[in-house]
Amino acid sequence: MEKLDTLKAEREAEGFTYNEDGETIISESEFLEIKNLKTFKQNYRLHHEDLKALKAEIQYCQKLVDQCRHKLVKEFDNWYSESFVTAEDPVQTAQQAGFGQRQGTSYNPNVGLEDEGEKVERLHEQLLMDDPDSVAFQKARMRTDRRKVFDRALSQTQPDQNTSKKPGTPTKIMSNKPPNKMEIQIR
Repeated sequence: MEKLDTLKAEREAEGFTYNEDGETIISESEFLEIKNLKTFKQNYRLHHEDLKALKAEIQYCQKLVDQCRHKLVKEFDNWYSESFVTAEDPVQTAQQAGFGQRQGTSYNPNVGLEDEGEKVERLHEQLLMDDPDSVAFQKARMRTDRRKVFDRALSQTQPDQNTSKKPGTPTKIMSNKPPNKMEIQIR
């Protein structure tokens, strides 16, 4: 860039030279410097776009890691509270204690514990909110899955209504029938 400026200053000091069309004629060294500068700018733009794409990918991966870490700690807290915490114990989650958090993130307390169905429903809603373009696909997929479950349930053999017993009546199943007569061998 400095060399180009000095070449331009030298050309202006010597006076401008024009061709038949009235355009300024530049020296070969100045032309090569301009060409090199354009090449460097083009390379910079390409590398800058690559850098932006990599930064976006890193942010996406970091968000996934944070979500997985949050999910793991939350599931651990749920498991721990179900397994070891009694009603008298004060509830202190790992997230409240600061475990499993990346530096610079904050704790967002959850309102109460949730069962598996609620957790799946909440995660499904989050997924749909993260990618609104996939809502139609996800709804169609859920309908297809429900239809498959329904068709499988209908294809199973149903017990006869005439021969069935009252609900709750134990059934007699013999896997090893006793022998009809007992044989004793004396030695």
